[in-house]
Amino acid sequence: MKEALNLFLKSIVYSYSAIFFSRSRWFGILLLSLTMLYPAQGVCGLFCCMMVNSMSIMLNLNKYKIETGLYGFNAVLVGIALGAFFTYDALLIALIFALSVLVLLLTIAMDGWLQKYGLPFLAFPFLFCLWLVLLVFQQTDGYVDVNVFPMTTQHALSIGAFSVESVEGLSFCQYLPQPILFYLKSLGYVFFQSDILSGTLLMLALLCFSRIAFCSTFLGFVMAYFCYGWFEFDIFHIPFMYFGFNFIFTSLALGGCYLVPSKSTYAWILLLIPAQYLVVFSSTRLLSYFMLPTFSLTFCLVSVLFLYLMKRREVLTSPYFSYFLEATPEDNIYYHSVNKERFDYLNYYPFSLPFMGEWKVTQAYDGEYTHQGLWRHALDFQLEIDGAVYKDDGYMLTDYYCYGKPVIAVSSGSIVDLRNNVVDNPIGQKNVEQNWGNYVLIKHTDTLYSLVAHLKTDSVRYKIGDTVRKGDVLGLCGNSGLSPYPHLHFQFQSSSYVGAPTLEYKLSSYFCKNELNLSHPVSAGIPKDNDIVSNMIFDSAMADRYKFIVGNRMTAYSDKFGEETWEVCMQYGYNYLYCHQTGAKAWYAYREEDFCFQRYEGEKRSNLFYFFLSNYRVYFVSEKYQLEEKYPLTLKANTPLGWIQDICSPVFFFMDYNYRVDSMDGGVLRTKWIKKICKKEISNVSFETVYQSNQIKNVKVSDKQSVWNIQINK
Repeated sequence: MKEALNLFLKSIVYSYSAIFFSRSRWFGILLLSLTMLYPAQGVCGLFCCMMVNSMSIMLNLNKYKIETGLYGFNAVLVGIALGAFFTYDALLIALIFALSVLVLLLTIAMDGWLQKYGLPFLAFPFLFCLWLVLLVFQQTDGYVDVNVFPMTTQHALSIGAFSVESVEGLSFCQYLPQPILFYLKSLGYVFFQSDILSGTLLMLALLCFSRIAFCSTFLGFVMAYFCYGWFEFDIFHIPFMYFGFNFIFTSLALGGCYLVPSKSTYAWILLLIPAQYLVVFSSTRLLSYFMLPTFSLTFCLVSVLFLYLMKRREVLTSPYFSYFLEATPEDNIYYHSVNKERFDYLNYYPFSLPFMGEWKVTQAYDGEYTHQGLWRHALDFQLEIDGAVYKDDGYMLTDYYCYGKPVIAVSSGSIVDLRNNVVDNPIGQKNVEQNWGNYVLIKHTDTLYSLVAHLKTDSVRYKIGDTVRKGDVLGLCGNSGLSPYPHLHFQFQSSSYVGAPTLEYKLSSYFCKNELNLSHPVSAGIPKDNDIVSNMIFDSAMADRYKFIVGNRMTAYSDKFGEETWEVCMQYGYNYLYCHQTGAKAWYAYREEDFCFQRYEGEKRSNLFYFFLSNYRVYFVSEKYQLEEKYPLTLKANTPLGWIQDICSPVFFFMDYNYRVDSMDGGVLRTKWIKKICKKEISNVSFETVYQSNQIKNVKVSDKQSVWNIQINK
């Protein structure tokens, strides 16, 4: 019962914030309060929302969609519209009950239909419900003239609403430029409120909620304002609720919510405005025959069509889709800018390097010698020791360190073709007739194959049709085929015959050494010329330290924040650490290769937050390595400088929060949080994570002010 009540209360608040594509609790509460400026409308919207969400809970619909307000926000708009168009009487109450059921039916139906295409249902349920009720009342004496704003009529003012005339007469209004004045009015019309004060309050709430949301909506609306003049239509229509707010919501939906904010999304907003006008004018004319207003038709239709267009692209480029609807557009861009690199491996089938130990890339993609044209996506490797690839004079095959070394399968699959009887070439000679030499071609998926070539004569111990597992030895490195010197040729391809065009594809979880001979891990990448690369060798003891079992609890204590209880939880298939004292959540992923925090939500003055910072990503290896990654700028403070970065973020970043692994020495992991502005380091915090057996013992935190420890009992 308590859980259902908690779900119900959350659904009410988030239904209001979902109107602006938000998952912010305080923003939802603020919007709920703003609707009560006109009590009749506000109460009707709240009651309709409560009806729909309570029915959703009783019918056991998707809890996530109930909680985040996706089932309730159309009901809010329907209720507010009813309160605006009808007098407060028994008929209005009956309409609220009837339309609450109808809006839920339409919401579920449209969600199921559009979800198949990965598209949102937006305000279509609200639109259809209002059209239906207006069509009904056209047949009665109670016909509602939607061309007159009922919010300014006496019945609205008589139940507690303030005087619209007094608001319009505020002294500051006469100094506002016309585009800003119309923008404020159009914002107010979102909740069927026709005064500037409502729009001003909503604008301030929107600005506090998201700087990107404010900028995108204002940009879109101003473009629409001037576009109206280009079409030579009467500017009088643009501020009214049937037109102006459509441009605002299209700009908001496409400029930062469903798409990641960027220069390209802003450019598309501007390009869509003229097209949206055609829909406005044509739909207004068409619907006038039925005496119906367009309401939100323009916004819904143009937004869904554009999102569908983006879904049909064969090559994914900017603008990118949001992985899921974040709390704010800032979250969208900040998480995307970090995660597209941190979790790039999720876009690829995991493949290791085809050898053991450290090898050098002697020819990478678009190589100087043979990796060209249709076969340009290939890699050549040689084993190098002390800067040399061979010993003695290098005249014998056995002088080369790579000759005779094992070649392994990069992943599981079945062998579809191989050759094993081509004689190795003497040093400096090539076999141009059998240029692939001895090879093994493995099928991993229906469209993904790997090929290793130039293997040693009679070194392959498999036959066509055999199944191999990742790491199985396929043969030995040789010098057969078009190979003057012993080396290993490796490539991906999408076809099952030798000689097929090569395929650009990333390898997973390998080390690459830098100029200082220090290894840095690559979760997904393509080695370059002269890179020294090796497969990661994983340490099971290190992995055990970060194996958190769902349902288990641990305690963390520090003199700075006191004692906290962390519980390992799972929601929607994702794991997170939950702090019972602060309510904070630290979401993480655990793989064979590493432990990786994905996001942090909640109070930052806590032990959990510093554990998140100090162990942002930890690879399960025993050797020393260096790693640099970026934290999402959602962690930044809410300061004027932070607001400036929010506004600039679709174009460029001048702030960086960096995570760095300095060293891994025995039982101590040394990491650092670094704040940079314009590439210059401003401040940093150092961490030392100390291990004891298979446990994380404590995290030592060092900043400018103090040094303190977080004791962890797993």
